[in-house]
Amino acid sequence: MTVVGVGADGWAGLSPAARDAVRAAGVLFGAQRQLDLIPERTGGHRINARRVTWPSPLLPALAGLLAEHGVPVAGSGGADADTCAASGGDHRHLAPRRSSPVSDVCVLASGDPMFHGIGTTLVRLLGADRVRVLSHPSSASLACARLGWAVDGVDVVSAVGLSLAQVHAALAPNRRLLVLSADRATPIALADLLVDRGYGGSPMTVLERLGAADEAQQQATAREWAAAAAIWRAAASSQFPHGSATEPEPGGSTPGGFKAGGSKAGDGLVSGPPDGTDAGVLGWESGTADDLVAPTGSGQGSPVGSTVGPSSDRMVPALRPPADLNVVAVEPRPAPGAAHRPRTPGLPEDAFEHDGQITKREIRAVTLARLGPVPGELLWDVGAGSGSIAIEWMRAHATCRAIAIEPRADRAERIRRNATALGVPALRVVEGRAPQALAGLPAPDAVFVGGGVTTVGLLESCWAALRGRGRLVVNAVTLESEGVLAAWYARWGGDLIRLSVSRASPVGGFTGWRTAMPVTQWTVWPGDHAADGDR
Repeated sequence: MTVVGVGADGWAGLSPAARDAVRAAGVLFGAQRQLDLIPERTGGHRINARRVTWPSPLLPALAGLLAEHGVPVAGSGGADADTCAASGGDHRHLAPRRSSPVSDVCVLASGDPMFHGIGTTLVRLLGADRVRVLSHPSSASLACARLGWAVDGVDVVSAVGLSLAQVHAALAPNRRLLVLSADRATPIALADLLVDRGYGGSPMTVLERLGAADEAQQQATAREWAAAAAIWRAAASSQFPHGSATEPEPGGSTPGGFKAGGSKAGDGLVSGPPDGTDAGVLGWESGTADDLVAPTGSGQGSPVGSTVGPSSDRMVPALRPPADLNVVAVEPRPAPGAAHRPRTPGLPEDAFEHDGQITKREIRAVTLARLGPVPGELLWDVGAGSGSIAIEWMRAHATCRAIAIEPRADRAERIRRNATALGVPALRVVEGRAPQALAGLPAPDAVFVGGGVTTVGLLESCWAALRGRGRLVVNAVTLESEGVLAAWYARWGGDLIRLSVSRASPVGGFTGWRTAMPVTQWTVWPGDHAADGDR
C-alpha cells in the first residue's frame, strides 16, 4: 500500500513519485475532498483507479474495508481495527483474510500522513514494511512558514476527531500554539475557550486552505473572534427565529454556516456580546447577513469590523466566517487574573472540582514524583476521588495515559469534568469497586492506591497487574492502613516514608502552624525487592 500526502494545491503539488503511485493504483482511498483533487485525466492518460470514499466513522470499518479491496488484515470486523490501532503492536503474525485482490492500493492523506494522519494508523494496522509513505509538507509546517515561526518552537493540538479541551493542557503564556481544525467551527470554539480561560487578548491567526491558490489569513484577538461569531449567530437566528435551522453545508443560506439556537461556537445564537465587549463592537446591532458591517459613523462598509469601543482608535479587523479547511495559530497572552496552570505536578486544590476527597497539592507533588510519569506509560489511579493524580499524570506528557477507578458515580462524573477542564479529556474513568473493577483492564506501568488500602485482595491485585515491573505507590492516613503498608514493606521492601504539611493560620491575634493529617507513603518496584527500594 502507498499513502500519498496531498496538499490543498492538489495534483500540481504532488511529486513525480506521488503522481506515479496515483496513476498505478487500482483502488484510490480518501476523503471526498481529497479524491476531488485528483483529475480524471492527466498527460493525455486516464486515471483508472476505483475511487473509494472513507466512511464515517472510519476506524471501526477500516480493517474490513481494506480486506474487501485485497489488503490482508487481521480479520475484517471493526473490533479488529479498534484493537490493532489502540494497541500499537505489530499484527502481521495474525492470519489475514483475502478478498478479490486488485492492483496497487493508494491512500490519499492530508499533508504529511505521519503527522496526526491516516499513515500512522495504517502502519499500526499493517506493519511498516507493508506501507510506503510519500509525504507532503504538513499543515503545521506550512503555517509556520507563513508566520515565520520555528516548527520546533510550537506546540500542536489536533481537533480532528479529538476534543478541543486538549488546549487547556497546552496553553501557556508566550508558548506558541497551532490547532489543527476539524472544520470552520473550531476557530470559534477555540476563541470561546481562550476567553473563558482569561486569554481573550491572545492574537489568533486563522490560516485557510494553506497551499491553495485562494489561500487566506485572518487575524484578530480571541475576544474579537468570539464577538464576531456572536453576530453571525444572531444573524442566523434572525433568519430562523424559532431555532429551526439545522447546520447547513458550506455555502448554505445561514451566515457563516452557524445555526440558530444554543450558546457556543457552532451551536448558534448567543443572547449578547461576550463579557467585556461593548455592545457597539463589531456592529452588534446588526441583525442580518447584509447588515454585518461596521457601526454607523465608522465610514466603513466592510464585513464585521469596528472600533474596539466608543473612544478607541484601534480598529477590529474585518472578519468573515472561516473556511472549513483551516489551521489556527495562537500566541497565548493571559490577562493578569488568569489562572496559572503549569504542567509540573502540584496544582492547587481549587484547580479541581472536589468534595474534599482529593490528594493535597504538596502530597500530590511528592506522589507524582514517586510515580515518575514517562511518555507513553499507563497509570492506574485506584480510588481516584477527584482524579487529581491521574489528571496530573496525563498532563506530564501528551502521550501519558491513565485509568481512574472510582466506585461512586457522582465522583466518577466529577473526574470526567476535571479531566476536560484541565486538558486531558482522554482520561478513562471506570466506575466500580476495586479489586473487582480491575479485572480486564490493560496492564499498567504504574499503580497508585489512594484509598481502600485495607480492602482484602486490593494490593495483591495491583501487585499482580504490574507483572514484576513498573512501580506501586500507596498512600495511607489511618492506623489500620498504615499497618497494611508496614506488613507489605516488611515482606517486599521498597521505601516507606511519612509526610506532614503545616500551614500558617491565625491563632487569636497571632499566627501559628496548623498541621494536616500525616500521610504514610510506600513506594516499591516489584522487580526490585531490595530493602532500600533505591533504583
